[in-house]
Formats: sequence, C-alpha cells, structure tokens
Amino acid sequence: MKKIQNLLSIPKDTPSLKTTALLMALAILFGIALRLIWVYQFSDAAEFHHNDQLMINTNDGYFWAEGARDILENPEFVDELSPVNRSVPVITAFLAKAFPFISFETLILYMPTVFGPLIAIPIVLIGRALGHTWMGFGAGALATIAWSYYNRTMTGYYDDDLLQITLPLLALWALIWGVRQHENRYLIAVSFATIASLWYYPGGYSLHFALAFMLLLYTLIFDRKNHFNYKLFGFALLATAAIPIWLNLSLSLAALAFFMLLREKADRFIWIFVALAVAVLAYSGALHPIISQLNAYVFRPEVEVDTAQLQFFHVVQTVREAGAIPFDVFAGRISGHWVSFLLACVGTAMLMARHPVMLLSLPFVGLGFLAYGVPGLIPPAGLRFTIYAVPVLALGLFYLIFWVGSKIGDPKIRIGLVALAGAAVLAPNIHHIWHYQVPTVFNSHEVNALEDLKKQITPRHDYTLTWWDYGYPIRYYTKSKVLIDGGKHAGADNFPVSFALSTPNHLAAANMARLAVEYTERDFKARREGERRGGSIVAQMMEDYGFSDSNRFIEAIGQASFRPPEPTRDIYLYLPYRMADIYQTVELFSNLDLMTGRHGPQSFFAHSRFAGEDGRYIQMQNGMAIDKQSGDLLLGEQQVPIRYFITAGYRNDGRYHTQPQQLNRGGQVSIIFMQHLNAFFIADQRTFNSPYVQLFALENYDADLFEPVLSSPLVKIYRLKR
Repeated sequence: MKKIQNLLSIPKDTPSLKTTALLMALAILFGIALRLIWVYQFSDAAEFHHNDQLMINTNDGYFWAEGARDILENPEFVDELSPVNRSVPVITAFLAKAFPFISFETLILYMPTVFGPLIAIPIVLIGRALGHTWMGFGAGALATIAWSYYNRTMTGYYDDDLLQITLPLLALWALIWGVRQHENRYLIAVSFATIASLWYYPGGYSLHFALAFMLLLYTLIFDRKNHFNYKLFGFALLATAAIPIWLNLSLSLAALAFFMLLREKADRFIWIFVALAVAVLAYSGALHPIISQLNAYVFRPEVEVDTAQLQFFHVVQTVREAGAIPFDVFAGRISGHWVSFLLACVGTAMLMARHPVMLLSLPFVGLGFLAYGVPGLIPPAGLRFTIYAVPVLALGLFYLIFWVGSKIGDPKIRIGLVALAGAAVLAPNIHHIWHYQVPTVFNSHEVNALEDLKKQITPRHDYTLTWWDYGYPIRYYTKSKVLIDGGKHAGADNFPVSFALSTPNHLAAANMARLAVEYTERDFKARREGERRGGSIVAQMMEDYGFSDSNRFIEAIGQASFRPPEPTRDIYLYLPYRMADIYQTVELFSNLDLMTGRHGPQSFFAHSRFAGEDGRYIQMQNGMAIDKQSGDLLLGEQQVPIRYFITAGYRNDGRYHTQPQQLNRGGQVSIIFMQHLNAFFIADQRTFNSPYVQLFALENYDADLFEPVLSSPLVKIYRLKR
C-alpha cells in the first residue's frame, strides 16, 4: 500500500493563508464572470424584462421569492404554503433589508451569480487539508462552471441550489480535518456545518447520514483504535438528528464541553455518547426522509395508492429531472466532456488511493452516479443528481493533471502543461455556458396578464386553476392560491386539475374545479385545527357524496342534477399558449381508471408553427402537412382525414373570431389555425372538446359556467361562475 501511495503522490504545497484566500477569491470571481454571459446575451430582450430588470429563469424561484416577499411585507398574513420559515427566503429578506438600494428583482436575479461560485471555498480548503492547495484552486474553478452545477446556479436560477452543495462540502472538509488533526475544534466545526446545511436544505439528510456512515467505515478499516474518530462520528450523527436547531446546537456544545473538560478521562464514555447520538437520531425521525427519497428516486412506483385504494398516476414518471439520461450527457454534466469525465474517474481513484481520507467523499460520488443508475439494479434517478459528483471529480481530475505534471522535471514546461491541461478541461464547460441560452420562466406579456388578474382577485383567498408548472409564478404575481405547484403535485393532487382542463364534459370540469378548491380549503382548515382527514381530497369527495366507485362519481359530477359545494371564493382558469407543449402530460393524470390504475386510450394532440404553403400543401414546422385537395393531415406516410379546419384570430377591433370549415364528416382530427400566433393545434375529438382547446384556442365557452376575464394572444383567463 505504501509503495502505491508513493507512486501516486504529488509534491505538497503549503501557501500562506493570505495566498489561499486569494486563490479562493480568484476562483469565485471566475465563476461570477462566466455567469454574467447570460445577462449579456439577454440584456436587450425586452420580452424577458419586467420592472426594468431581467426576470428569473426557474419556476421554483418564484416559490422562494414569494416567501421572501411575504417576510418583508407581512409575515403574519400569508398563504398556508408560503415558505416564510425556509432558509432561502429568510436569507433573501435579510439581504433585502441590508441592501435597500438594490431592488427585489435585482436581488433574486443575481443571488445565484454570487452564491453559486462560493463552492470554490470548501474545495480549496479540502485541497489545502490534503496539502495540495493549487489542486484545490483548479478544481474549485472547474466546479464553479461545471455543466450541471452552472445550470442550477446560473444568473436567474434563484433556487435552494445556491448553497445545497457548498454547505455539505464544508462538513466534509471539517470531517477530513478532524480525521487528520484529531483536534476537538473540528468536532464543533462538523456540528455547525452539518446543522447549517440541514437548516438550509432539509432534504440533505441522506447525504449527511451517508457521510457519517463513511466516517465509521473508514475508521473501522484504517484507524479502528482511534477513539477520536468515534467521537467525531457521534458528533456527525447528533448534528444530523431532525430536532430544533437550538436543541441540536445545545447538545453539540454540551458534548464538546464534556469532552474538553474531562480530556482523556472522557474516552471511556465515547461509546455511551455514540449510543446516545444514535438514539437521538432514530427518535428524531431523521431516517424517514431518507426512506422517502429512496422510494421516490430509486424504487419509483408507477402509481400512488391512497387510503381509499384509489390509484393515481405517479408524478415522478413525468419529471424530466428524474428520467434516464444518455451516458455522454451524464458524463458531460459532471466534467464537461466524456473524456474529461473518464480522466476524472481515474484521478479520483488515484486521489483516494493516495489519501484514503478522501473515501469520506464517496457519498457525493454515489449520489452523483445515482443520476445514471445501475443497469438492471437501480433505475436512473435523473440529471438533477449529477451536481453532487462535480466537486469530488473536479478534485480527482486536477489531481491527475498535477500528478502528470509532477513527472516533468523542467518547472516551466511543468507549469505550462498544467495550465494548458487546466484550460482544456475548462473549455467544454465554457462552451456549454455560452450556448446555454435558457429563457426566463414567463415573458413580459404573460406577467402583465397576471398583474391584470391580480387587480380582480381577493389576495390569499381566491384560486387560480392551472397546471403545476405555472403555480409558483402565479402565486407570486397574483397573490392568489393554486391547487398544485412545484412542491405540491402528487398524482392525487394533479388528478382534479388535469380532469378540469382535459375532460370533454365542461360541466364536469366546472364541478370538479369547485370541488377541488372547496375540499382543499376544508383540508387546510382541518390541518389548522388538528383534525386531519385520511386519503386524498378525491376520496373525501366520494365519501361525502356516497360513492365507493370513482367511475360512478366522475359520471355523476357531469350531470345537471349534481350539486357542488357552495362557493366560498372565486376560481379563475389560467390557460396559457405554452401549455400546449405539455398538454398530453397534463391529460395523462386524469386519463385513467382510479379503481385499477389503468390508463385509457391516449388522445392525440400536437401543435406546430406555419412553415409555408404551395399550391396543394400547407406545411408545418414539425414535418406535418395539410393536403388541401383531399382534406387530409399528412403524418409521414400516414394520411388522416381532417374533420374541421378552423381559422381563429383577433379582428381589428380586438374581438376574437373563428371561421370553421368542415372537410370530412367522419374525420379523425380537427385543426385550429391561430393566425395571431401563426400556429396550429391538431387534436382528436376528445382533445378538441377539452376546456383547454375550446376556451383557449376558440374562446368557445358555456356562459352558464365560465366568464371571460382576459383575452390575449398568449394567455386566456376565465372566471368560474358556479
């Protein structure tokens, strides 16, 4: 083992603390500078600006922005789901008060720009702990702009990814230093870093539990007689317990005082302390979120079954971030390119062989590799997990670079080679950043529509019904409630909204919308009063209306004799053009038999832009075409008879009009050409009659059920009248 370590060793460097701080600052400034490329690229795009500032580019950002705004405005009067007690809004509100001359929009836009590159700090510190500070600098610079890490911390990506990796890395650094130095101060450093990390991101229990487990495993293999490591393990476990922060800090400080006062005499109590830490961890329920995450991302059930045995479609099946990804994308997201990824794997293995303490970082690597999964054993958890492997493999890649450099005798050639290799591994990531031109969540036209809606609603009282992708922005801009959003979109939650947007029976859609809102409010009230009813709100509806079969219940709400609950608030349907991109996913959640979980026949829906026209054919951008002579839709080699061709658009007076033509009485699809968007909707009969298509594309609505509130090219809003 010693021979291998000697073979893999590289010269140590121990620059001064001032130099180390300067290297951190340079890596951070490098990450900030590259994050400003996106600002430069979109600075002149008026449609991406609101209130004289670029808008953010992640839906979840509006969730945190809502919480921060509520803290600043009136923390005592907020929606039940507003995150006023979460870390990101608390930090944002603090910064907004500390820097009142910075607008709120500017603050949330640029927080990722500054916070994201802070990942360089623990990486440089880890490099210094191993005696390789310059290696840490190179790895820190790479990690700040690595493909996947950049994507989730770029300018405008205002989300809890800001410090989600940085704080656990600080805990890893404290563990490494503790193992190497055996000093009590690192006990409290581990505790503080872990507690801060879990306060910031409560979803990190799995990672911190794994770090503690790796410390124990490392000790048992390499240093089993070292009592300090068991002590460190106990502190890591105790800090991971899901208990109030004040109690966690108090217990950690009390334990530290005990070990510092008794010194060597305290060693006899180490196993009692570890046992107590395990007991506190288990009793606190910290293992529950770990099991939940394994169930969601590893075992991944296809259906959700509630207490009434209703079977809903599981949302994780439709989340792109939790889907399978090709190997080259997986590798590129971690290291920029599959070649540099493979080299990074080699370098990481070398680093761990030379410095076995780096085995403590395996939980980061494991979570990152979980994105790709293990064929035949573990399904891929999706691209979002790749960011965890970024810092460790960045260290491994630069370890390999410095190791190769160490074999060159001439200092000038060595430095030049290391610099050239470093630039080479940075290059594909910089290339990605330049071409990653992600738009803002909403454009200014859509935000203006929401601000018009805000003038008509009762804040914190009325509901806006739409798909969960738009839930957070709607809550932020209108202060209305929503049924589903980025954090509340389980299959049971999605079913009523999906049904209301896609069922051909508009009366059933209206009744389901009213039922969903009123039962959601009842559920909120029951939670506040400590009287939680079991099962989904659909199960509660069925129970109250006397149905045991969901199919009969669905049939009943579409009949004129059905009486929905008395309205207690207004409900608005928000129907954006952009929903056409995901309509088939929207419909998926209600196009199934809740008694069996089996899906119904898949509907047909597509939309495309006008691409050109010749004497016989109208061409679309997605390769489809309309044969004007036969009245057929051409899908490759397939010819599908068109039932209706409808032209829709706005007159000069601003009024919406439609002009239908029947082409084939028995046609299988109907086509709507929206002149103002230069776009087509192509739908089978079921989808054509859905509320989304009828109300958005045709503005054809039942006046007894819906009242138009806003009509614009990109957004239509209706008020429910029952």
